Amino acid sequence: MARCFNIAGPCFADDHYIIPVERRAAATLALIEQGRWFSLVSGRQTGKTTVVQHLAKSLTARGDRLVLWVDLQTARDQTDPAVALPLVFNAIDRAAARAAPTLRRPAEDDVARWLRTPGDALTSYLQALCAASPRPVVLLLDEADVMAGDAAVTFLTQLRALYLDRKERPAPASVVLIGVRAVRDYAVTVDERRTLSWLGSASPFNVTVESVTLAAFTPAEVAELAAQHTAETGQRFDDAANARIWELSQGHPWLVNALADQATRRDVTDRAVAITAEHVERAKETIIVERRTHIDSLLARLREERVRRVLDPMMAGETLPASGLDDDLHYVAGLGLIRVERGQWQVANPIYREVIPRALTYVVQTSLYQFTAWYLRPDGAPTPSRRRSRATTSRPQTWTPTTRPSDGASSGKTDGRRAGTVARARVLRAGERGDPPLRGAHDPHDRAQVAVVVQVARGWHERPCV
Repeated sequence: MARCFNIAGPCFADDHYIIPVERRAAATLALIEQGRWFSLVSGRQTGKTTVVQHLAKSLTARGDRLVLWVDLQTARDQTDPAVALPLVFNAIDRAAARAAPTLRRPAEDDVARWLRTPGDALTSYLQALCAASPRPVVLLLDEADVMAGDAAVTFLTQLRALYLDRKERPAPASVVLIGVRAVRDYAVTVDERRTLSWLGSASPFNVTVESVTLAAFTPAEVAELAAQHTAETGQRFDDAANARIWELSQGHPWLVNALADQATRRDVTDRAVAITAEHVERAKETIIVERRTHIDSLLARLREERVRRVLDPMMAGETLPASGLDDDLHYVAGLGLIRVERGQWQVANPIYREVIPRALTYVVQTSLYQFTAWYLRPDGAPTPSRRRSRATTSRPQTWTPTTRPSDGASSGKTDGRRAGTVARARVLRAGERGDPPLRGAHDPHDRAQVAVVVQVARGWHERPCV
C-alpha cells in the first residue's frame, strides 16, 4: 500500500511518511532509562501517541522492561472516583494483556474489594501488578489529563503516594503522564488546588520545574517529509513550497501533514506537477474554511475563559496584565496556542492567527445580509459593468484598506501589519477582488453592524504582546 501524509491518529512507518520516532523521543527515552516519573506535555496532534506507542513496543521488545501504553480516553470527564477508577483499571488490564499475555494480572475479586475504598484502590492495584511482573514495569498513561474533579484528585494523590513509597513496596520503575496539560492544570478549581498543595512542586511529575515536550518539526524535517513523498511518487515540492509549509505551520506536525496532504491528494493529483508555494497557500485556505478536525478542536478551546483571558488582549493589541495570568499563560502555551519568540508572546503560527479572529467574528459575519440583485443577473451570472462601477469605481472610502469606518469610529490610517486575517480582508478587499461588497458598505442601516466585524478584526495583528 502506498504511503501518505497522515492527518488522523498515530503514524505508522509502513503507512505514512514519518520523521524517525527515535529522534523525537530522545528526551522522553532518556528519562525513562533514568527511572523518572514525569509528564509529557504537548499540544493536540503533535505526535504524542505515535511516540509513546513506539517506545512501548521497542522497549518491551528489548526484554529488560515491561512497558505498558495505557489509553485513559474512556475515563474522559469522569469526576466520580468510583466510576473513573474501574475504567482506569480496565485500560491498564487491556494494556498488560496486549504486552504480556502470560502475566498474572489482579483477580476480579481483588479488584472489587479494592474499589470499595477508592481512596487507595489505584495504589493497591498497581502494587499487585508490579509484584506479579518479573520485569520492571513502566506506565505510559496517555490522555492522563482527561479526568476531572474528585477523580483527578484521587488519581494524582494515589500516584504520588505510590511514588513516595516506591523503595519499600512494589511500584512502577517509571510513570509518564501524557496529555495536553501540565499536572498543575489537571485540577483547575481553587479548592482542588488547595487539596493538592504539591501541584507544581518538584514531586513527583516534573523534571526540575518543567514538563517534557515534543519539539515542532524544523524546516529541514519538513523538507525531509516532503522528500519521502517525492521518492515514492515522483511529485516534487519546490523549495518555496517547503518554506511556506513551515512558515504557515511553524512546524506543527498536524498542520505540516494537512497542508501537504491537501496539496498532493486533492489539489494537485498530477504527479508530474510540482507543488509550489501557491498550492500551499490554497491548501491553507481550504483547511481553514472546511474547519478540519484540528481546527475545530482549536475553536473549542476559544470558549474556555482561561484561554480568552490570554487571547483577548493579544487580539486587541493590548499589553497583557503584569500579574494574575501566569497560570493561564502556561496553560494556553501548553495547549500549543501561543509561544515565546524573542522574549515575547506570539500566537503559535500564522494559521492560528487567521483562525482565531475568524472564529470570534463568525456570528457577526454570517448575520450580515448581502444584497446580490445589483450585480447578478437572474440566472446567477455576474453583470460586469455593474460589478466594476459598484465594486471599484464607487466603492465607499469607508472600506478602503487605509481608513476606518466613518460611523463614529476613529479615522486615520491603520497599522500596515494589521493585514493578517481573512475575516478583515474579506470586507476590506472585496472590491479589489471583484467580489460584491457587503450590503452594509452601501446601506447606512447596516453600516454599524459591519463596523463591528471590521473593528474586531482590525484589533488582531501580528504585533507581539509583552
